[in-house]
Amino acid sequence: MENLHPGDALHGFRIESVIDLPEFRGKGIRARHEATGLDLFHVYNDDRENLFSFTFKTPPRDNSGVAHIVEHAVLAGSRKFPIKDPFLVLLKGSLNTFLNAMTYPDKTVYPGASTVAADYYNLMSVYGDAVFFPLLRKEIFHQEGVRLEPGDKGLEVSGVVFNEMQGNYSSFESIVGEWSYRGLFPDSSYGFDSGGEPASIRELTYEDFQAYHEEFYHPSNCRVFLYGNIPTGEQLQFIQENFLSGFTEPRQVDARISEESDWDAPRNLTVDAPGGESEEGEQGSSILISWRLGTINDPVYLLAWEVLAEILLGHPGSPLYKALVDSHMGEDISPSSGLDSELRDLVFAAGLRGIEAGKRERLEETIFGILQSLVSEGIPAEFQEAALARIDFRHREIRGGAPFGLRLMGRALRGWLHDEAPENTMCYENVIEELKQRIDGSPDLFTRMIQEELIDNYNRIVVTVRPEEQYHQHNQEDEREWLKHTEATIGSSGVKVLAEELAQMKRFQDTPDAPEDLAAVPCVSMDDLPREVQKLSLDRQTRDGSELYTHTTFCNGVVYLDIAIDLGGLEQNELLLLPYFSKYITNTGYPGVSYDRVAMLLSRHSGGFYSFMEASDRVENPDDPAMYLYFRIKALEDEFERTLEIVSNLLTRGIMDDQQRLKEELFEMRNDMRSSLVSSGHSYASLRASRGFSPVLALEEEWRGVEQFLYLNSMSTGFETVWESLSQRMTSLKNRLMVQNRMQFVLTADEGADSRVLPLIDSFRERFNRGEAPGKTLLAGSPVQSDYESLLIPSTVNFGAVCFPAARLGDKLHAEEVLVSHILKVEALWEKIRMQGGAYGAFASVNATEGIFTMASYRDPNTFKTFQAFQESLDLLTEGVDAGLLEKSIISVVGRELRPLSPGEKGLLAFRRMVYGIPDTLRQDKRTQLLAATPDSVQEAAKLLREKMNQGSRVLFTSPEKLEEVCTVFPGFREKSLRLPV
Repeated sequence: MENLHPGDALHGFRIESVIDLPEFRGKGIRARHEATGLDLFHVYNDDRENLFSFTFKTPPRDNSGVAHIVEHAVLAGSRKFPIKDPFLVLLKGSLNTFLNAMTYPDKTVYPGASTVAADYYNLMSVYGDAVFFPLLRKEIFHQEGVRLEPGDKGLEVSGVVFNEMQGNYSSFESIVGEWSYRGLFPDSSYGFDSGGEPASIRELTYEDFQAYHEEFYHPSNCRVFLYGNIPTGEQLQFIQENFLSGFTEPRQVDARISEESDWDAPRNLTVDAPGGESEEGEQGSSILISWRLGTINDPVYLLAWEVLAEILLGHPGSPLYKALVDSHMGEDISPSSGLDSELRDLVFAAGLRGIEAGKRERLEETIFGILQSLVSEGIPAEFQEAALARIDFRHREIRGGAPFGLRLMGRALRGWLHDEAPENTMCYENVIEELKQRIDGSPDLFTRMIQEELIDNYNRIVVTVRPEEQYHQHNQEDEREWLKHTEATIGSSGVKVLAEELAQMKRFQDTPDAPEDLAAVPCVSMDDLPREVQKLSLDRQTRDGSELYTHTTFCNGVVYLDIAIDLGGLEQNELLLLPYFSKYITNTGYPGVSYDRVAMLLSRHSGGFYSFMEASDRVENPDDPAMYLYFRIKALEDEFERTLEIVSNLLTRGIMDDQQRLKEELFEMRNDMRSSLVSSGHSYASLRASRGFSPVLALEEEWRGVEQFLYLNSMSTGFETVWESLSQRMTSLKNRLMVQNRMQFVLTADEGADSRVLPLIDSFRERFNRGEAPGKTLLAGSPVQSDYESLLIPSTVNFGAVCFPAARLGDKLHAEEVLVSHILKVEALWEKIRMQGGAYGAFASVNATEGIFTMASYRDPNTFKTFQAFQESLDLLTEGVDAGLLEKSIISVVGRELRPLSPGEKGLLAFRRMVYGIPDTLRQDKRTQLLAATPDSVQEAAKLLREKMNQGSRVLFTSPEKLEEVCTVFPGFREKSLRLPV
């Protein structure tokens, strides 16, 4: 480790503090840039996945979304890299493990991570130059932010951020989430939407956009977070020489977040959102009570609220959670319930969705009734113990999904942004010990918090979000009126100026970047790529007839056990029921132990118990697909035995005839899918488009796509008449699946732990009957040669997808098709659909085991133009592939496999590779083929894909109004059209 001390001066910085961080196996080094005051904190340890982030405090002053637009624009050309999109160039050829930018209600963050030092510095060089020295061209403001386009029918408004937020405001749940905290801050910066409201975004001027960056993007308002094993001094030198040497004095940046004064009485707020009445005749509103609490200055206070939120709402057995569900006023808990700790002021919310708007007072009575009873009777000790155990587990587990440094950055910024030391809200060990001491000294700590900060707190608001069937129509009418007024105000001369600006933007988009400018963007070389794939060990043993696989790795005391249930031999109707069955059986009770008691026990003794399903063709035998229902158990080793006891009771004796629980879980699952249809339309469109190309893909769509939603919705609508037969089917499925002969076990644990826990797994397995062996399932599914389908939803943006046949893993040109998908994503699709079309996202991907190629768009203002862009983009690659672009693409594709895996990911991934027939030799062959790919071989792959595109299936999520537009070019969308009940 570096030998730095407080007071040391190096490379324009002065070291302010050096602290030990044993829980992160390193040191925390804080430095201040002497000329500007830029604040830097480095968690220096031996992790090879290094991360940096530049963070600016950016409180909104209105709803124009200017902070969000600046976030997009700074990454689109800078002093050293004056090209149209350096961010995209990085994506084309980087080994990054994370690269993005995010706008929050009070900050904008620019993080990047890589396991390769040269690549890490490449990312930092582009990001640092972007945030401090962006070009902020007017063309970029119009492309990424908002623009007015003269057309035959008058002015139209577009722009990437504008369309992104149009999509956000098409989502009922997004609006609920926004107002669950914004309603508490009518006079504060937090009362505005930092992402932007569409009606305000269209008012933003280029001059205001420029001024915002000038005001807030100065080193004096910047916090730099570093994580990993690259020495601090080396990084300080790089930052000083590349970004800060030109800044010679500090600037007073007024980035204060205006404070909300205390209220003298609680308030009510009613907001409309897109939607309509549910089939049950209820209004389908969401009602939440939100409280504004104290600030995050005290890390123990923050942790105490994390624990109290877990006590109240952490699981179905939590007292407030259970009281809300048992009230039967709504369909399920609102997803916006819980603690929000991302703001300076903590916010706690609780409420229901699928509730009549007129039940507001009854909901208040229910919530305050249970809170008062907890104060009067006390919180049962086991609930407090369970909450502390679950919070402790969350902080100790080494989780996947994002770099560990990114998680620490988020925790550090919670306090650091508001002038606390970054380690105060990042560290955990000393904070939990102090909290436990406070609890010991004041056993009524949590009941006092309930009384003082919830019951007696007037800084609270009841937010009612009502579905309004005419919501989009009203907004569109308002937009049309605004556009007419604007056109009348600016006159023909103003329209002419807009036309020239639009033409200028398009010329800018169509003009290639200068080769020398493109060459200036740093990129690692092919020599930096590993030739060998990373391998995962998996030891196999047979224990009393059952197969058990073990993977040993550092897990920090956590034990992961995956139970793979072979689904072979199930009927089609049983397979369709599986998603609901697998969710329900993990959330029910068993004889003598109610569901809420089970939930509390799992919270106390485990780190989690959940299920998921997966089906895939086996690479070596596509006619014998692998279909598994997985149950994942994770627990600390000391709690593993108790956790297994609870899980075995659920899986063997779970109550399947509790009418109320069956209904609650069904409605919650249906509502979760309903709310995701608008926010994740591209995923649903891709699933839907793929279903005709193999029985496995048809099954995946039935499990996770529109078919599953329609199935759940149908059961929900007629629940009272079907629940008994549903219960019987669930019982039959449980008895058939939860048997030893269908089970395989995958254990991931610390070295030495496997020998201690294997006898526990043996005992667990013996609690199940032997049962029948899995048979062979004949999956349904008919091939689709060419198809169009439109799915109608209430949305102002669209989601399109096309799927068609492709090579499989091991086939000739599969590696080249993977490269084609990457090149499309970062080249033509990005340019045609995102830059020119204004969509928020465009994607291309290959399914290696099923042999399909998919292209999709996200939050897209266009319909038929997008499907034309899919075809045109692939056409371009059939004409030839640039050698330099291909080299970068190979680097990026290989780089995806360098992302470090979390302990919990490793064993299960190794097992899945085994059962799907993906040996390391096949993975190595693919790596070799990727490294050997040539422009000619990739062009050949593109030509074959273009031929197969004619067999493609196209799916569009759109509104009824937009359907007419797309049918003028693709009439097939009208022939197969379905209005979804959302």
